[in-house]
Amino acid sequence: MKNHKIDQNNFHITLYVTLAFIVISLFIQPFGIIGFISGLLYAQTIEWFVHGWIQHHPFKIFRKYRMAHMKHHKNPSEPASVQPVQYFIIGSLPLILPFIYFDGFWLGYFIMYAIINIVHWDLHVDKRILPTFIWNTDYFKFIESHHKKHHDGHTDNHTTHSVTNPYMDYFFDKIQLTKFNNYIAKHLKI
Repeated sequence: MKNHKIDQNNFHITLYVTLAFIVISLFIQPFGIIGFISGLLYAQTIEWFVHGWIQHHPFKIFRKYRMAHMKHHKNPSEPASVQPVQYFIIGSLPLILPFIYFDGFWLGYFIMYAIINIVHWDLHVDKRILPTFIWNTDYFKFIESHHKKHHDGHTDNHTTHSVTNPYMDYFFDKIQLTKFNNYIAKHLKI
């Protein structure tokens, strides 16, 4: 139960920090629909790489993060944030700085970052944040089934690293990024 409280605190800190960045981005960057959509997709791409490369592949330099994520796999009812605030501050901010002048990008990125964490949290707890009618839609049932396959170790001929957009897994498999990902993990001795 102690771990659940730590996970819950980390989840809330992650959401508060993200919400603060959403508000800041509303004031410092004008809105643009192309930038906004690009930010949404970029956050999902970062999630795929963080989940696949940092939390699942055997790179020595990411061992600490992989071990923490494996605790979540051993006990899924205690959901750590998908990308807790440590990843967010250390990893996400430098990755989005090049897009500082891309109108709406930061807003889309931060909103999707919050959604990714909320959806992952809801997949593992009894008392969900998102309302039941959202989880009863076909798309969210698809997300739930896709994530269950990830935890059960089934790949369905594609990876299952994306929490909110299973189509990212299909796309990255189609362009053979998954094979490249696996090759790098196997041959890069870091």
